[in-house]
Amino acid sequence: MKKFVLVLACLFLIGLITGCGNVNQEPAAEVPYPEKIVIQAPPAPPTAPLLKMLENKPFGDKVAIELILYKSVEEATARIVNGEADFTVLPVNTASKLFSKDMDISLANVSTWGILYLLSSDNISSWQDLKGKEIHVGAQGASPDIITQYLLGKNEVSSNEVILKYAGSPEIAQMLIQGLASTAVLPEPLVTNVLSKNPNVKQVFDFEQEWQRVEDSSLPQAGMVVQNKFVEKYPEALDIIQKSYQQATEQTTADPSSVASLVQEKFDMPAKVFENSMARIDVRFVNAQDAKADVDNYLSKLLQFSPEMVGGKVPDDKFYLAK
Repeated sequence: MKKFVLVLACLFLIGLITGCGNVNQEPAAEVPYPEKIVIQAPPAPPTAPLLKMLENKPFGDKVAIELILYKSVEEATARIVNGEADFTVLPVNTASKLFSKDMDISLANVSTWGILYLLSSDNISSWQDLKGKEIHVGAQGASPDIITQYLLGKNEVSSNEVILKYAGSPEIAQMLIQGLASTAVLPEPLVTNVLSKNPNVKQVFDFEQEWQRVEDSSLPQAGMVVQNKFVEKYPEALDIIQKSYQQATEQTTADPSSVASLVQEKFDMPAKVFENSMARIDVRFVNAQDAKADVDNYLSKLLQFSPEMVGGKVPDDKFYLAK
């Protein structure tokens, strides 16, 4: 019994000494910012606000920000899978596909809303005028194709009543310029390039306006996803990126010329083409929660045409970054 009491006393003393030894220890300091943040985006006009954001230096000299300009969605996806990019600008439906494959990402914001147009050198003023026409569209089965078919159907034109021809968008642009095609769906800045080089080609439809007319909803084309491990580890840095990106987007849309020289240098795009294209592109920052209704509606329409485009289903609420 005495031995038992002695053992308890020793354990108590050890605990007391250990506890006392921890009294003066500093708690583990939280790391508010990473040493470097990696953002990837395509070299296109809607990426210009990111160039502006880097110029603004949202973290001063405390954090380095690396902007990677990717050449393909597949390249961007590989970096997300390998954890090599903290933030990525992607088509909204691609973000949905990755989420459906259990990628640990969230949609942080939507920034590109209107970028697609129908151009023609023919006398077309209504959707009905397209019946019997060849329409050249880039990337069969991708969002421009699906949106085109959806808008045709909503305007009582069956896809069987038009001839859809598929090719790469740059190739289609050259065909319009050379008069080898008369009607096509193209994104900016190819639209500006075509209109400046072939005066016979006119803008017929702004797809964002047409979408809003039949859906009473905006057309969310591309947004920024973030790795959830970044969200959990660096919430303050995330907040700074979101606010800085919003500010840079507003600055860029208000004065495209302020970033035109950077676009020309980084994207190999003439400054004037960029400035003119920005007059047509609807680039505006909307956080994911506020964009949710538009994104849900857009993805549900894509789902009807091609389930694989969105990953088989419309993502749940966990897809959207909390405010």
